[in-house]
Amino acid sequence: MDEHPDPVKELRRVFEVAQKELFPFVEMLPTLKNPAGKFDFESSREMGLLQDEG
Repeated sequence: MDEHPDPVKELRRVFEVAQKELFPFVEMLPTLKNPAGKFDFESSREMGLLQDEG
């Protein structure tokens, strides 16, 4: 990203992709409070995180 012609615009784009594709997934991962995680297959499919046949 350091050599991108418009690094601020690129950082914003990467952040928007992360908001859509990464952050929802991270919220489903196991934690100390919830070791099993809270993976929701249907929500994951709707968000496009899980692309199986369902």
